[in-house]
Amino acid sequence: MKSEKLFSPLDQHARSWLKHGLISSFNGSSETLISTCQHNRVGYLSNVAELNPIKNPSPTYLFPSGDEFQLGRQTIISGCVAASPTVDGIDEVLLQLIPIWIQQYENTASEASRSDWERAVIGPLEVGSTNHALIERIELARTRIREMEDLRTTQFSRSAYYMGSKSALAPALSEILQTLVTPDTLILDLMTGSGSAAGVFSRSWKTLASDAQHFSTLLAKVQGGGMDASTAEKCAEEVLKNARIHYDALPSYIHDQIKIENDFLTRDLTPHTIAELKAWLSEYPRVNNPTAPKKDDLMGLVVERRIKFSSEPYLLFSAYYANLFYGVRQAAEIDSLRFAVEQLLDEEVRQWALGALICAVSSCAYSYGGHFAQPKLDVSNGERIELLAKEMLSNRGLSVSHEFFVRFCALATESEKIPYSIEQIKGPWEAAIDVMTSRSKDGPICVYFDPPYTRDEYSRYYHVLETLVRYDYPDVSGKPSIPKRGASGRYASGFSTRTNQQIELLLAQVLEQCLDRNWTCLWSYSSSAAATIDSVLNRIAEKIGSVDIFSMDHIYKAQGKHKSKPVKEYAIFIRPIARHQ
Repeated sequence: MKSEKLFSPLDQHARSWLKHGLISSFNGSSETLISTCQHNRVGYLSNVAELNPIKNPSPTYLFPSGDEFQLGRQTIISGCVAASPTVDGIDEVLLQLIPIWIQQYENTASEASRSDWERAVIGPLEVGSTNHALIERIELARTRIREMEDLRTTQFSRSAYYMGSKSALAPALSEILQTLVTPDTLILDLMTGSGSAAGVFSRSWKTLASDAQHFSTLLAKVQGGGMDASTAEKCAEEVLKNARIHYDALPSYIHDQIKIENDFLTRDLTPHTIAELKAWLSEYPRVNNPTAPKKDDLMGLVVERRIKFSSEPYLLFSAYYANLFYGVRQAAEIDSLRFAVEQLLDEEVRQWALGALICAVSSCAYSYGGHFAQPKLDVSNGERIELLAKEMLSNRGLSVSHEFFVRFCALATESEKIPYSIEQIKGPWEAAIDVMTSRSKDGPICVYFDPPYTRDEYSRYYHVLETLVRYDYPDVSGKPSIPKRGASGRYASGFSTRTNQQIELLLAQVLEQCLDRNWTCLWSYSSSAAATIDSVLNRIAEKIGSVDIFSMDHIYKAQGKHKSKPVKEYAIFIRPIARHQ
């Protein structure tokens, strides 16, 4: 397909369809564009309507609106007084799916039912049709989305904090796939991140999750099927039992420090107490704490464990992150829980327990929005300690063990309702595509591609969670005690580059690899992202059969002190060019 045929500029008809939300536009590299495929589809349905005008409109339309119009032979779109005056992100996508559904169901209603009207309301519009299959399809989408949105009330149990998580948008992504792929399709979440999209996909399809960071695939796994509440509760109890034994066996200096911490937790924060707290925090014996007195015996234990990671007792979090991202007791709990998880004999259960522990460790961190790029507590900054002392000590009252138990059981209870378990595929993306190539005989493949939108290096934000999984006592530096870029535990992504052209090339390369294998792709991107949609897809236009672009309003909150800002999130469904077999 020639590149100019993928996208079209806005014409008079497209502006009308855009006004009613039936298509989506995006800011291209030089002008506002729409998908040619969608333009042709709505144009075809409009032509059908002109040739087959509805003579017997709905009896409720006493005063026809000048804003109503017909699509296809059986459907009228109009404003609705009873409808919501605004449209949310999910409704935006449903409206953009309407032309596809009309095309799919246009011939399912019998001529005898042409006068029997049914209606559905989406945002500010009413869809009236004698095509009952169309209305049923809209209501089915509504039902599925309500069920998924209800699940978001228990989001705390299903995932860790994660930049760019698709938990709010995943129901819309799922509905796009419900429309455009078959039930036997294998869904590969290629850069799964928080795993929230894979979790939603696994409710309808066999789903595989991949990522360069192992903790991400574990987060995906625990949002799918394959676990039951009874097994999880027994497993969690076994983990806690063994963790208590491990906790008691920790070196005496850790227990002594826990007693000091407990004393601070019970004292009033007088100026004298604050002064003592500052001194204790700045001198705490921790790897990479330049203000602490040298402690040879601690480093001796760490060096020993760098040679043999499984040396007992487990000490990584106590040695690296106590009085940094966690309290001393919390760090000891994490070490003890990690040890106990490793003793589980069943590999599947062990992965589930480790996934639940990741969620608990993420939720208990004292950090900025759940990320670890910079510590919220800077032990070298006395004024900062004084400002945050009350909040920090309150956070240290959280029990990681309790969070682990509650989350594991909640994850398992939800898992019982999900038909498909989520299979993990080791990343990075090149490796995952190679593995999936051998799976093509198992059914059609659709790749969900959610790459980084910016040049931010995601591994920098989540190095603690990856270290929890690897548990390899890494060499670290800087205030967040972070592994060197490119070292084990801190993946160096090709998207962390300074040039937009480099990002465009990499995006196009990933998509091209999928299309060459005759896979469809659902690509998530944003109006705030580094590249533009047309500049990426035009690079591989000869490989593309058609493109459907869906958009939804979203509020994006970047890390740090950046203010939230409105953006457009795009879901671009790409079909490979048809091939002769």
